[in-house]
Amino acid sequence: MSAPAAAAQNVPQVVPRATGDDATLTGVSCLSRAFCVSSGFYIALAKGGTVFGLAEVWNGRQWSTRTVSGFSSGNSDVLDAIAVSCGTPSTCMLVGEHFSNPSRPVQFAEIAGGLGSAPLIWNNPAGAKWSVLDDVKCMGATFCMAVGTYSATAHGGRVLTQLWNGSKWRRLATPSPAKSLNSDLGELYCLSASDCLARARPRRRTLSLSPSGGTGAAGS
Repeated sequence: MSAPAAAAQNVPQVVPRATGDDATLTGVSCLSRAFCVSSGFYIALAKGGTVFGLAEVWNGRQWSTRTVSGFSSGNSDVLDAIAVSCGTPSTCMLVGEHFSNPSRPVQFAEIAGGLGSAPLIWNNPAGAKWSVLDDVKCMGATFCMAVGTYSATAHGGRVLTQLWNGSKWRRLATPSPAKSLNSDLGELYCLSASDCLARARPRRRTLSLSPSGGTGAAGS
């Protein structure tokens, strides 16, 4: 007896290998069975082991490979697209970290639409020595929220929240958990543009984020 058509769609698909070696995918966002974008990084052996951001796009039949552009040609030795979220097929936000100083990461956010992409965040927040964006969620073309960590010193971090309105990013004032020397918003969940919940590490506390008010309220 032949397998149902629906079952055939569950056959694992082979993702094309990036130009290099040791490619890793760390995030994925799907809007339908015919559109997914995954994010990660790969090591370019031909360029001395430089790490570049990587995006894979699924069109319902096959995967295609795209390099996350950034400014890695001259400004960065490592570019890691940690997470991705698509609000529309033409608005997919990639976030993560890049390194120009080997010991200190710098946040990045890049929007990918159509066949092109454009870096949007490439510097630390004002007063920070390092920063990382760990997760992002987009609802439509004019709302994305990204969370992570930053620090004004070389050590313990504070929570970081960035908000995208379709044309620019702005940082939200978000409190770190009380009595925490090192905190990081590593996971983000959004049911709508006004209902987002972030989970902080290492104590696993949650923050109820209020995009309209520009502040975050500590939760349990």
